[in-house]
Amino acid sequence: MKQLDFVDQASNAPAARVTPARKAKAKLQPKRKNRAPGSRDDLQRLNMEIPKALHKRLKLKAIYEDRTVTDIVLQAINEYLHSH
Repeated sequence: MKQLDFVDQASNAPAARVTPARKAKAKLQPKRKNRAPGSRDDLQRLNMEIPKALHKRLKLKAIYEDRTVTDIVLQAINEYLHSH
């Protein structure tokens, strides 16, 4: 394993750190162009915190209905927006 120097010995300044893994990972990422309508480019991530008990009930309901949590939450949001 190659040892990394964190301080440039000549100037005692922090050395620039670029790990080969990060460099390789960046090269492996394909550029995404011209995606079809309805793909992930049309989506926006929503993060929220909910009580653990509610999350557990939601996951169990999704499993029971053979659906994803996302499907259930999207349905609930659409129904709420439609009725208000």
